[in-house]
Amino acid sequence: MSGQDYRFPLDEEIFFAINHWDWRPVELFWVALSSIWMAVIGLGLVACALVWHSRFSAWRPLLALSFAIAATDILGSQVLKPWFARIRPCFALPAESLRQLVPIADSGAMPSLHAANAFAAAFALLCFFPKTAPLGLVAASLIALSRIGAGVHWPSDVLAGAIYGACMGIFWAQVWGGRVWGRRSRGCSPRGTSV
Repeated sequence: MSGQDYRFPLDEEIFFAINHWDWRPVELFWVALSSIWMAVIGLGLVACALVWHSRFSAWRPLLALSFAIAATDILGSQVLKPWFARIRPCFALPAESLRQLVPIADSGAMPSLHAANAFAAAFALLCFFPKTAPLGLVAASLIALSRIGAGVHWPSDVLAGAIYGACMGIFWAQVWGGRVWGRRSRGCSPRGTSV
């Protein structure tokens, strides 16, 4: 793969500490969290929970969640990854020095879109349902960590993805009327009144 091989302080140290954790259950956990099926199942369960909890008012958080993930993924894959053009660790490091547990696309490393999408979803939801913050942030952090454990992202890719995704989640929640820091957005309220 073409691109640039650049590393930030502690990238290699943290990468190897997580990637070299040689315990089969942890490896299976990393693989499961990196799976597209896990994402589909997880998002399906979140959507069902939203509809069950909020009934007819679930459309705002569902739209915020959908837009946050879609926009994060599209902008990340079409603009940010080509712009940063960073080589993934599984291509930059000697094959025998790491364990690559999952297949990857021939795309740049930064930002990690698994991390970005997970944090976009977590922050979009917590803007509507602040009590979901602990569960959402733990789940997003584990998904992000799985990309290092699976050997396909540097820690700085994951950190950049988490920050990028959080910003996108907050933005789209604001567009669809979610709360940020205790205040509800006026963006989607009828005639500018708060909802």
